[in-house]
Amino acid sequence: IPLISLRLIDTLGMQPGDAASTAGLLLSAFSAAAAVSQTSVALFGARRLRMILATSCAAGGLALGGIAFAGTVGNTCLAMALAGIALGQASPTVLAALSLAAPPEAQGKTAGLNAACRGAGMAIGPLLGVMIYQVNSSAPFIAATGLLLAAALLPVLQRRLAGA
Repeated sequence: IPLISLRLIDTLGMQPGDAASTAGLLLSAFSAAAAVSQTSVALFGARRLRMILATSCAAGGLALGGIAFAGTVGNTCLAMALAGIALGQASPTVLAALSLAAPPEAQGKTAGLNAACRGAGMAIGPLLGVMIYQVNSSAPFIAATGLLLAAALLPVLQRRLAGA
């Protein structure tokens, strides 16, 4: 997501100042969509964690992949908002699933590890993204799509293994 400014410059030909302000608006669309989506999961989604995890990871991956093919600011904004909706659902669902999987005495530790891993991802992700971006401006979004589609399989596989 931090690569949006570079992508606007490199693929849509925007000037750096315009790209920075447009990227701010795009990130706001992502954040607003994620906040609404997280709230909806908190209020209505507590019973179908595996389904929400699988669909939100798959949809988030496809939305981020859409950024790789977005040829306009409008299409990029749509892809960002859809990614915000999908990934906004994934975030609280992961925490809920981890909390439910951990015994009561380990729930704090589990939540702390989740937060630490998210923080590490927020630090490492942009660094890897920039390195991949140097190869191809669409590559980070395609890589994120692959990772999220793989993550979408985890709840399905876990359910099948638990039932076996």
